[in-house]
Order: sequence, then C-alpha cells, then structure tokens
Amino acid sequence: MNISPKVIAPAIFNIILIGVVAAIAGITPDLLTFLGPWSGVAYLGVAAIGTALAGYIKRDPARDTFNEGAGTLPVQGE
Repeated sequence: MNISPKVIAPAIFNIILIGVVAAIAGITPDLLTFLGPWSGVAYLGVAAIGTALAGYIKRDPARDTFNEGAGTLPVQGE
C-alpha cells in the first residue's frame, strides 16, 4: 500500500507543530489571553492552518498534472 506524500507530510508537520504550539503556550501562557475562552481554539487553529498548508504545498508525483505519463493508464489501440 502506497500512502500519498500529501497525507504523510501534513501528519508529520501536525505532530511537530502541535509540539511547538504547546511549547509556546507553556512558555507564554498569556500570549492569547485577549481572546478569553477562545485562546485554546486559536492555538489549535494555528496548528490546523499549518497542517492544511503543508498538505497543500507538498507535491505528489503520481498526481502531478504537469508530469506527463505519471499516474496515467495506457490507451488501448496505441
């Protein structure tokens, strides 16, 4: 089973980013206090946006539309 790099990259990036966000929240817990009860959501939102961007930016050669012949099936009769 071949897992797409567009799935693996965001998963790894999410683990790293959650650790970074947790460290920032531990070091400066008052960073987002102006948001009140929504500060936890904002911390997770940073991780979610970063994960989505990592998946968007990562290229998958099997699904690359500019790579002629990658991921295509041969046409019958040619």
